[in-house]
Amino acid sequence: MTQNTLAPDYIPNKTLAFIDQHVYCDDHYKRVMTMWLHVLPVKNALSAIAYILATSDKPESGKSTIAFDIPMLLGHLMESIDKTTTQPGMNALFLVRDTPNTAWDDIGKIFGNSGNNGSTSPFYTQLVRSYKKNATTLMARAGGQKRVSTYGGAALNGLEEAVPLDLFTRCIHFKMTKAPECVELRDTGDDSSVADAELLKEAIVGWAGAHVDEIKLFIKNKIRTVHPKLVGRRRQKWMSLFAAAASAGGEWPRWMMEAFIAIELGASEKPKLLPEQFLTLDTADWFAKSGQQKVFVSDLIEVLRLVPNGQYYRDVDDEHLIRLFKEVFGPPKRISAVKLYGEFEGERGKANGYDDLPIMKAALELRDGLYPPMEGVRDELEDDLSFTPAVK
Repeated sequence: MTQNTLAPDYIPNKTLAFIDQHVYCDDHYKRVMTMWLHVLPVKNALSAIAYILATSDKPESGKSTIAFDIPMLLGHLMESIDKTTTQPGMNALFLVRDTPNTAWDDIGKIFGNSGNNGSTSPFYTQLVRSYKKNATTLMARAGGQKRVSTYGGAALNGLEEAVPLDLFTRCIHFKMTKAPECVELRDTGDDSSVADAELLKEAIVGWAGAHVDEIKLFIKNKIRTVHPKLVGRRRQKWMSLFAAAASAGGEWPRWMMEAFIAIELGASEKPKLLPEQFLTLDTADWFAKSGQQKVFVSDLIEVLRLVPNGQYYRDVDDEHLIRLFKEVFGPPKRISAVKLYGEFEGERGKANGYDDLPIMKAALELRDGLYPPMEGVRDELEDDLSFTPAVK
């Protein structure tokens, strides 16, 4: 039998690329969704699994795409729940050996846009505890009652207020924004997207099965050392994602750490970035994602204004950004590259711009200072089990 020689991060990277082609949102959200999809097939090996909640205060923000369409396309044993679903109908989904994961579209239609109907909804009690492996409920069957598992991951979308607070705390929260008109995305309903998803979904299941032992060992032996704030419910939500990221390797451990800090921690618990810092990180991320090695000043302005969390770049004028470029990256130099935006898009020429390597190096040094590496927190158990050989 020929051994699989694919790099451990190959399938996760392919999944991330698929999501990137269909969804406009912060890269942290795409990376979390990728790891979440990769642990769904092995949820029974975990003690808990996260819920994903995508919200926005405006329509057409992509919340249904990332927290309904993508899970339905790529999620293992995924079933859809919406306002037309009845309690008996949902109960029937769990009267099987392998309980499903669920995607809840427009949660406000179920719990009310203010979330006030949460505690009175027939779905609420079941959903609020089903992120734990030991979650069960009594269901009528064959003239009697049977206790069945309701454990599974859930993806929800709607208004932020539509989810009651205790359910909200069980979710990893994505704050979605509308994509600019110039951003072109694939449609999740296109035949080509569905065909690609069918093959990718099978690959995700295979990856999860091949990595489940590593994921379990990481949670058992190393999850305590990931981050000092990764405790309690935060650990329940994020532990499988960190474990899958560690198993994937490559950029994934760093990406998951940055996502945890950006999404989960409060303002007083994480570093507050200044304009020059997020300029360095955003520019380096773009170089890494695009594969470009050079960029004109005029194109870099457009690149940054298309970043989902780039409101700062959209608020300031060109002159201010150019001045910031010079302060952070130094004076631009004359470079030869392909124009990415504007009248001469696609044409090669010369203009003032920047190379990727100095910016990538600066971003790496900045990240080392901002974010602790995985396994950077020592605990008492590690001290108790440590051994130092005697000097001969």
